[in-house]
Amino acid sequence: MDITIKNCNNIDEANISIKESFLNIKFAANGTGKSTIAKAISLNATDPAKLNSLTPFKYLDDGKMLGDFQPSISGGDEIKSVAVFDSAYIDEILFKPDELLTNSFEIFIKNDEYDEKFSEIEMHLAELKSVFTNDPNIEKMLEDLNGLLKAFGKATKTSSYSAASAIGKSTSKGNKISNVPAGLEAYSPFLQSDENVTWLKWQMDGKKFLDLSDDCPYCTQPAVEKRETILRIDQEYDAKTVEHLNALVDILKNLSTYFSDDANSSLTDITHSKTALTDEEKLFLGAIKNQIELLKSKISALREIDFYSLKDVTDYDAKIIDLKINMDLLKEVSSASTRAVVDEFNRKLHLIGQKIGLLKGSVAKHKKQVATLIKSNEDSINEFLQNAGYHYRVSVETVDKTYKMRLMHNDSKSFVQQGSQHLSFGEKNAFALILFMHDVLKKNPDLIVLDDPISSFDKNKKFAIIKRLFVSADSFQNRTVLLMTHDFEPVIDMIYTLRNHFEKVAAHFVFNNASTISECAIEKSDIVSASQACMSAVNSNAHFLVKLIHLRRYFEITANKGNSYNVLASLIHKKDEPEEFDDNGGLVKMMVDDIQSARLEILGLFPQFDYDVYLKFIRDDAELRKLYFELENGYSKLQIFRMMGLISKSNSTTAKFVNEAYHIENDYIMQLDPTKFQTIPDHILSACDKIVDEEFSAPVQNA
Repeated sequence: MDITIKNCNNIDEANISIKESFLNIKFAANGTGKSTIAKAISLNATDPAKLNSLTPFKYLDDGKMLGDFQPSISGGDEIKSVAVFDSAYIDEILFKPDELLTNSFEIFIKNDEYDEKFSEIEMHLAELKSVFTNDPNIEKMLEDLNGLLKAFGKATKTSSYSAASAIGKSTSKGNKISNVPAGLEAYSPFLQSDENVTWLKWQMDGKKFLDLSDDCPYCTQPAVEKRETILRIDQEYDAKTVEHLNALVDILKNLSTYFSDDANSSLTDITHSKTALTDEEKLFLGAIKNQIELLKSKISALREIDFYSLKDVTDYDAKIIDLKINMDLLKEVSSASTRAVVDEFNRKLHLIGQKIGLLKGSVAKHKKQVATLIKSNEDSINEFLQNAGYHYRVSVETVDKTYKMRLMHNDSKSFVQQGSQHLSFGEKNAFALILFMHDVLKKNPDLIVLDDPISSFDKNKKFAIIKRLFVSADSFQNRTVLLMTHDFEPVIDMIYTLRNHFEKVAAHFVFNNASTISECAIEKSDIVSASQACMSAVNSNAHFLVKLIHLRRYFEITANKGNSYNVLASLIHKKDEPEEFDDNGGLVKMMVDDIQSARLEILGLFPQFDYDVYLKFIRDDAELRKLYFELENGYSKLQIFRMMGLISKSNSTTAKFVNEAYHIENDYIMQLDPTKFQTIPDHILSACDKIVDEEFSAPVQNA
């Protein structure tokens, strides 16, 4: 598919092609616009309205977009969904505190087969649980037991109930409702009424008016003699405590049917005791609570049963026996009513035991499938980590009724909670790429975009990542991938040296010329050694000065910096006669015999070579200027720029780039032919063009 992008960030127009089901490599220098291309394609597929966020600054006027220059994309209508690997993906999706990858269960475990098996289990479980959920007596018992447990509150190290619970507050000082303190007997009708809490609040609110008069604030009768008695109510009683006591008495009265006669008698004595609880009474309440909790837990266990509570069960018959309730050992709650409900519970439990076979088979199959998925995903990622030399591994664990992939260090048994802090930049990126791959394989988008993902890795890790992403089973192979990179090494691997390992690869060199982006296909024949590239230029129809430059470079690359190299270097530096360095590092004229031998070697490679003719041309400013602007290839233009002696006019960045392009130290052994591909960034050429245009008339000095 051919895609045209217009008016996006630094791009006026970009024309690129994407082959479906291919790995599409776009090799370009930083600043070309690779990320903008990736972002524009992604936004166009997922949220076209946001394309406006890529509007170039030059087309913004007072914060308003000029209508004729709105960002747009044509072509690529087949792309409806895009997955993009970039820094945002790492920040938003990866290295969470409790799992390595957000929704790792959805990515690594959940699939159609998982859903099918899980649904089968849920069907059997629903049938079993319905036996209990449809029984109103069991439902009522569970509700009542919860009410009783609430009255106990949370247990402490020294007590079965909380001091802040209904039991704790209502029994801390004894029952002063049933046992009205001496001297307050006249208030018994009020204290022992159903409205005692309301009366107490009314009485306590009124006592603040006693200081206003010697008369009673309630009846206006003399109250001096009764003042102390009135104030004792506040000292002896707390409305909240009475309220808790009333509630506890009501609960025990309403739920007395669950307790044995002896237990009910003891509870009555406790709740009506004149003093605080004794140790024996506290022990008795603890036994009551333990028995209530046991009843509740066994009933709830079947109501809440699910795959996760059964997945580690090996003996289902023992599990059923364990859930059975033995009322002979629960004496305090062994009433006739309780036994009736529990007997029905145990009967239904027996029926479930007879049906458990189908559930057992489904759970076993599901466990095996999940275990296979976990091992497969763990092995896949851990093999990569080992091959790449990382001292980490991943582990899929059951957490809160789901599965989560967690990061582990080889030297530790606990998982790494802050992966983003412990991992180096390279380790984090490597993990991110592999996890992204698994995520994408699950989502299956129309286009996968990798925005410069592997440039920061060393050779060993780089190839391990490339191989895992594009060659191994369950990888991006045969999917539509757009790989944007400024790293030439993977291009060499996938197009040239290891082509047999990589299927369906289409590579392009992308270049930006005055904000217009074009691309040129990279074939295997385009990847050549530096010496091959030089001789290709020498044997081409290029201008003789271009040939001269590449021939000098050829001798330098082949470590043949002898007589022939010295002759060509002297010519480029505009020497009247060829020179060479002596043993002391000083320049001296070459011997006639050395010049002649060099001339013969050069003529064998470059038959048109003529030192004097070429020297005259190089010294002609007008000819050099004309040639500079006629040349289309950026690499050749830079060599002419340097010969014109204009390095000193450029800034340090431009000068550094020109000098590095002139020498060979930073070149790859393998490269693209610089006479065919525009490998020089547009901003460098623009800077040189401006200098040549402005400074050409200035005296030209030797380079």
